Amino acid sequence: MIRYRVAIAEPQRHTALLHLSAPAGPDGLTLHFPAWTPGSYLLREFARYADEPGAEDDLGRTLPLHRDHHASWTIAAPEGSTVHVRWTVWAHELTVRTPHIDDTHAFFTGTNLLPLVAGRTDEPVRLELRGPRGWEVFCPLDVAPSRDGGEDAAWPRADLLGETHAFTAPDYDRLADAIVEVGPHRSTTVEVEGVPHRLVLWEDGAVDIDLERLARETAELVRTNARLFGGLPYPRYDFVFHVTEDGRGGLEHLNSTALAVPWKAFTTDEGRVDMHTLIAHEHLHVWNGKRIRPEALGPFDYLRENHTRALWVVEGLTVYMDELQTLRGGLIDREGYLRLLGQAIRRFETTPGRFGQSLADASLDAWIRLYRPDANSINRTVSYYLKGGLVWLCLDLHLRTATGGERSVDDVLRLLWRRYEEDGQGYADHALPALIREATGVDVADLVHAWVERRDVQPDLDAALGSHGLRIERTRSGAPDLGLVLGTEGADVVVRSIVADGPNAEGALAPGDVLVALDGRRVWPGSLRALLDSLAPGAQLEGHVFRRGVLRALPLFTAEQGCLEEVRVLPVDTPTEEQRALLEGWLGGGSPSR
Repeated sequence: MIRYRVAIAEPQRHTALLHLSAPAGPDGLTLHFPAWTPGSYLLREFARYADEPGAEDDLGRTLPLHRDHHASWTIAAPEGSTVHVRWTVWAHELTVRTPHIDDTHAFFTGTNLLPLVAGRTDEPVRLELRGPRGWEVFCPLDVAPSRDGGEDAAWPRADLLGETHAFTAPDYDRLADAIVEVGPHRSTTVEVEGVPHRLVLWEDGAVDIDLERLARETAELVRTNARLFGGLPYPRYDFVFHVTEDGRGGLEHLNSTALAVPWKAFTTDEGRVDMHTLIAHEHLHVWNGKRIRPEALGPFDYLRENHTRALWVVEGLTVYMDELQTLRGGLIDREGYLRLLGQAIRRFETTPGRFGQSLADASLDAWIRLYRPDANSINRTVSYYLKGGLVWLCLDLHLRTATGGERSVDDVLRLLWRRYEEDGQGYADHALPALIREATGVDVADLVHAWVERRDVQPDLDAALGSHGLRIERTRSGAPDLGLVLGTEGADVVVRSIVADGPNAEGALAPGDVLVALDGRRVWPGSLRALLDSLAPGAQLEGHVFRRGVLRALPLFTAEQGCLEEVRVLPVDTPTEEQRALLEGWLGGGSPSR
């Protein structure tokens, strides 16, 4: 068995002390630090957190260690002998994907802290962990006997450490998937269908959090998801909430999730709804993404990019379902759901990059574009979350219309789940049209090709919603549009991006310019809104910018009309009986069971 020890003795130093022990193979022992974490498609190179390791045998003799490349080390040792490797990890990057340790908590996952043993990722592993005295350890892996007695000598700074917590996993993949949260946290457990679901809060006390209410709401979302798929596929589940001033995001795991939520999730209705959809989203990934998955996403190659053209299914379908499941669970009403849909449509229709990249290419390019945005990303990329969700909306409404409300995306998900239960294998990137037809009897191959493979064809949202008795109302701003994305840095207004088909696309303006004056009037953050509102449409202005410290004068132009300010999805005035029935079947709160 491969054994990992993690000691967090001085969390204020933002470090963990690690110890790996394993029997050497014929060629000694080679360790690789993963380059990425599943669910987040960017090479993060977790080896950058680790100090140079040291290695020794059972007698404490130093073993030769060779660094093969920036993330790999090989230790020379006789076959069958036990190799001990020790190193220190710096952990102070606060996201749900990276390790973070400070004087209030510790958080990490298998991928971002624990290296794999080359060629032996299928062997069982044991994780032992000790934090400061008084800190509790939360981990969804199987609990193992701790073997505490007489072992303090084997732990660095044992005088500062609390009790040992031990866990086992059948292989490195399960260890890599696990999240670990350590700290003096509030927690509670709620059962859904007889399965315990633990909620853990890392909070700073800035807002009052009703943990029992949060548990009830989370349980309802879990229950709603379980109804969709016919049960829960895990023995236990952890929700770890990182509550900070402006956090937002989550990362899915087989039987846990880490959720970064902002203070406003507990102080505003809008923030709470956003948190509900995030919880629903990450929990839906238990099925869609972690088990139902493209062939490329499991088993994983942790050392390099794993490419798929189907992230529009993994994420886009989950985006579409998370708001629908929040509605079905009773945590938003129909009006609230349509409000969220209108906001998504506005974001999509104000993204010029929807014509610059296909949905399939957005999936394939996630490694180089989605997580690495630049000043021109707005013009050449589209989010497979955003567009993917709207494509699945249109597919669902098409399926419901074509079958008189008898079939829907729910049936597609259930078929995908049955297939996974049968063989545990991923699907081919191109397989979705055939699977949709098998589940519903409706041929959507042409629609999928147009909306997923092409960048010049967009889903007809007006027609899709119209089939269900809804209309889209678009409102433009009264002020003309400059076609710029502006940001602020202190007292400066900075040009972030220039819209490719906007009125200033052909001018001399450049991203990074500091806009200081328009037609002789000073531009600063406090005056920007009023100044833009005063501009005339179709006008030429004299602009002044600082670029690399040099003042420049250049012409700026306003568009003939204002930007798309608001999108609302509303009922039509006189829906037909068919439209009424379809709308009720879709948003009535029920999920058709088959």
